[in-house]
Amino acid sequence: MKEFRPNYYKNKKGRDLFWKMETRCYPYDWCIGFCELNIKKYEMRIGEKTRDTTLDKRKIATYQAEINRLKDTRRALDEIGEEW
Repeated sequence: MKEFRPNYYKNKKGRDLFWKMETRCYPYDWCIGFCELNIKKYEMRIGEKTRDTTLDKRKIATYQAEINRLKDTRRALDEIGEEW
């Protein structure tokens, strides 16, 4: 499913919170926890806010994709002996 990362979340340099997580501005555990909690939020409210669940499903997919990117980055860093 296509990710949902609207431009209105980006700053003047075109960077959003995901960019800050991907560039290790925050601790790894915070980033994973943030994404996991957002997934839970959208899972709990799916179909409640609107009948069309498409947007909530896209948001869930976005946060799951971010978790996968963060884990891939962490594995790559571990392989070269670099800290998060």
